[in-house]
Amino acid sequence: TTLRTYLEIAGNGSTSIVVNWHSCRTTDTFAYRALSAVDWVTEAAVSKEFPFRPEKIHSVELTGLNPATVYEFRPGESSETKRFRTVPAISNMRIAYASDMHTKTDPGDPEGRFNIINDLMGAAEPDLLIAVGDILGDEGDFDHNGCGEEQAVLWARWIDDLEARLIRDDGTLIPVNYLVGNHDARGDDAFAYIGRLFHWPYNKSAFVPSKGYGYCELGNSVLVIGLMSGVYGNPKLLEQVGWVSDLLAEKAANFTHITICGHIGPFPSIFLFGNQYDSSFARKALRRELVPILQTYPNIRFFISGHEHNFFASKPVTILPGEEDFTVAGVDTPNDPGHFTPGGPHPNGPNGNARRWKLDPAGIVYIGQGAWSAEPFAFEGDLLISTVDGSSYVDVGIGRNPADRSQFKTVGTVTPIDGSNKTQAFWYLDFGATTARARCVNLHGGIYADITRELSPGSSSSEPDQIQSNSKTNLHT
Repeated sequence: TTLRTYLEIAGNGSTSIVVNWHSCRTTDTFAYRALSAVDWVTEAAVSKEFPFRPEKIHSVELTGLNPATVYEFRPGESSETKRFRTVPAISNMRIAYASDMHTKTDPGDPEGRFNIINDLMGAAEPDLLIAVGDILGDEGDFDHNGCGEEQAVLWARWIDDLEARLIRDDGTLIPVNYLVGNHDARGDDAFAYIGRLFHWPYNKSAFVPSKGYGYCELGNSVLVIGLMSGVYGNPKLLEQVGWVSDLLAEKAANFTHITICGHIGPFPSIFLFGNQYDSSFARKALRRELVPILQTYPNIRFFISGHEHNFFASKPVTILPGEEDFTVAGVDTPNDPGHFTPGGPHPNGPNGNARRWKLDPAGIVYIGQGAWSAEPFAFEGDLLISTVDGSSYVDVGIGRNPADRSQFKTVGTVTPIDGSNKTQAFWYLDFGATTARARCVNLHGGIYADITRELSPGSSSSEPDQIQSNSKTNLHT
């Protein structure tokens, strides 16, 4: 019996797909065909152990597929057929993003927020869902705190829930790609379950230069870059800067849109480690080294992150070069192998960019930051002011009130939903011929933010956020 099935995009989604399934057979085979075809094509699976579970994890990566085509497949010896579809070579695309579930216990989500969000994402029928880290919080350990068996059960149930809900009206399963968060790993290469269960970006290939980060493609429309930014102080972050720079130089002109995401983003909505601008190595490396590169590409309109469990969208901003300010309280965590020393030089050069941003209609909008079902933190990012133009980078947001964390705080023109679950939401982005549109959907199916960006430099509105507080949306439009 095939126990569960799930898809990923590890190459170009118009011509390839990864199919994963679990069964109690040591090895397994796979058969597939285009829906209109007569003959089945068979493939041998790669099989791996599922720690603390009797079943095996089987995977095949199919290539040479036809764009915009529905295929049916039979995983293993199952007589049941399932379906996937490839994306068109050139078309409008939709990608959904969610992060930070943090279900460490059973039941870890007694109010069912996770599956409410999953139902809404399924209704949106994206071409791809990207899980932006911190899924179950196993800390990169198969047997974290001696709870390996329980963690394995939760991972299996998590996949089952997604399979049941991430399915389109035509019966095709929605692919899900999984990025690592700070609670999914120990160090820069110990990924445990997330690296065992999922293919991309944990198996090196032309699309995955090093375990933990990589890219995939949706036809010739969208280049998707997934960072490993969620491991504090991970030395691979600076390594990724050069890789992203080379990748963009090679491929940016071939795609209408580029979307970039990572568990930790450049701009916080909370103050970490007591620092006014977040002392984590990840944020500093992103702001100093990566963002200046991204800002040179007009087809990068959004940066998507998780980590902080708050609803957050920035204004369009451009980071300017300038000396990093180390005078504020707080330092990096002691175990950061590449942490910055207060008052010390940046290891890769003198330039930094602490609080040196300006509002810029052609700048990048930073959105996130969770939460699939995790609880929010205090929202304080709006208190940070640019030393260049006196602006706050925060446009809209919801999180805990720093003065009274039993209460919620809102920033900008947005009204939180009733009850305590005000920040559970997901984002989906529509990539069109000349625009990229980002919408944030809350637990009630209402819209927290609706942001449209033009691709051509300087052509987006100076006030690009169109907020429809608590309005319902047709997720198919």
